[in-house]
Amino acid sequence: EALPAYEEGIERFGQRDFDRAAACFKEVLKIFPDDGPSSLYLSRADDCLALPPPAEWTPVFNLTSK
Repeated sequence: EALPAYEEGIERFGQRDFDRAAACFKEVLKIFPDDGPSSLYLSRADDCLALPPPAEWTPVFNLTSK
């Protein structure tokens, strides 16, 4: 039930459509409030809305801890 919204959120995030990505992840969290990946992407989408990434940005995140 939540998978289509999650997949759209990932796609929109990669396209820099952070508003729509955030809305998609919020939909997922309505169904699965404890979904870690959706919470993480929602937080990152909100960060990108507040401070847009540079033009050469790619949707890849480097992990800094294990």
